Amino acid sequence: METKELDVKSFSQAGQDAFVACVLDGRHGGTFVDLGAGDPYKYSNTFILESVFGWRGILADIETKDDLVDRRARGNVVYGDALDPALFLDIVEMADRNGGSIDYLSLDLEPPDITLVCLANLPLDRVRFRVLTVEHDRYRGNSVLKYAMRGILEGFGYEPVAEDVRMIAKRDDGRHVLVPVEDWWVDPDLVEAEVAREIADAIRSESESRATKIIEKLNAEAS
Repeated sequence: METKELDVKSFSQAGQDAFVACVLDGRHGGTFVDLGAGDPYKYSNTFILESVFGWRGILADIETKDDLVDRRARGNVVYGDALDPALFLDIVEMADRNGGSIDYLSLDLEPPDITLVCLANLPLDRVRFRVLTVEHDRYRGNSVLKYAMRGILEGFGYEPVAEDVRMIAKRDDGRHVLVPVEDWWVDPDLVEAEVAREIADAIRSESESRATKIIEKLNAEAS
C-alpha cells in the first residue's frame, strides 16, 4: 500500500509525527494534546504538526513548561502539571469545539506509572481521540503498566495498530539497544484501523532501520 509521505523532517523519536500526519492524510488545522511534551523541538511528537500543518493544542511538561511557552506557537495552552484538573477541562472544551473529538493524543510522562494515572484521569467518556501514541516503557520490566493502559483504552473502544514500538536505550554496561517503549492506537470509528496499521508498520520499519544504524555506530565508537 502506498502511503502519503511527508516532505518534511520528522522530529519524533520513532516517527510518531509522521504516523499521525499520514493516518490523517496530511490534515491541516488539526488539534492535539501532548502530555509529557519534553523539549519544544527535539524528539517532539507535535512540533511538525504545529509548524508545518498548522495544528494547535494543549502541551504539558513539568520540566520544560517555560520553554514550551516561549518557543512553541501562540494559540497553544501550556501546563506544567499534566494532572492539573483544569487541563482536563480544557481538553473537554477543545473537543466540544471540534464536534467531540481531538485529532491526536501523545502521552509520555515520567515515570511511566504517572502515564497510567494520567490516562485513567483523562475524560475518555467525553472526548474521542482519532490517533494516540501511549508510552508504557515495558523495557523497564513492568508489563503490568502496558496491560493496564491497554485495558483502559480497549474499554473505551480504541484499537491498537502498533505494539511495543521500539526506540534506542542505553544499558547499564554502556551498550545501546532497541527496546519496547510504546503502543500506537486509533479510534476505529473515526480512522480506518487497517490502513493505520499498514502505515504504522511502514513507519516503524523505517524508524527501526535508522535506529539500528545509529546503534551500530554508537556501540562501535564505545568499543
